[in-house]
Amino acid sequence: MKKTITIILIAFASGFFMTDSYAQTVKIYGDFRARFENRHGYKTLFPKDARAANFVTQRSRLGVLYGAGKFNVGFSIQNIGVWGENNQLSKTNVNGAMVHEAWGEILFSEKFSLK
Repeated sequence: MKKTITIILIAFASGFFMTDSYAQTVKIYGDFRARFENRHGYKTLFPKDARAANFVTQRSRLGVLYGAGKFNVGFSIQNIGVWGENNQLSKTNVNGAMVHEAWGEILFSEKFSLK
């Protein structure tokens, strides 16, 4: 019994770590960008009694890239918002997650593909 389990584990590990026979790649990536803005007289003369507008915008993105032999696929979603614009648990938040990009690519040769 112990010998059978050892053989099964070795077969599974050798099949799992043989990347050349499958040649599949998966890449998961994330991106978080926050930007502070101070608007005080942008593109116009600002009145002396007006107050400046200060806020922070944020873009969060999560994506997956998958490649296997003759084709590649990419997909990413993003969320854009302004800090403090909505309550944390607000049902009226219209800036939900949206699809940023979704694409597929067929590789006909090393120098020619259709995306």
